[in-house]
Amino acid sequence: MMRLFQKRASHQRLESGDQTHEIGANESAGMQAVVINVMVPAGQKLGCEFNAANYVISVAKNSIAAMKDIREEDLIVQINGVGTDGKSAEEMIATEETLAITLLRKRRATGGRGASEASSWTDGMAMGAQDAVHKDTKLEG
Repeated sequence: MMRLFQKRASHQRLESGDQTHEIGANESAGMQAVVINVMVPAGQKLGCEFNAANYVISVAKNSIAAMKDIREEDLIVQINGVGTDGKSAEEMIATEETLAITLLRKRRATGGRGASEASSWTDGMAMGAQDAVHKDTKLEG
């Protein structure tokens, strides 16, 4: 008897260029890690302020931070791969022009207008698919 499939193909996982960050308990607490790459030209500022715990407390309108979607309540956890624990994010940012800022951001709550519109649309699609199935399975009598 001839085998159709001699050996199961072995797959190799390729390295990804995506940056991943271990955020542990914060992930389950409704936080997501976001990496923002930004260039701050000499003599300019990022345009946001931090508290002592490295939370963003304000973002200047039309600033580099605003254009890069840094938001109030974001928590800065790394700058260029260096953790901010016990350090001032503001001081770390002031010494660099090219920044890879890793921050934790609250996940947006599900629901609201956008979700209900999407739900209505998908419900409608499901009903349409259900009708199509019933039309195909009806017996002519």
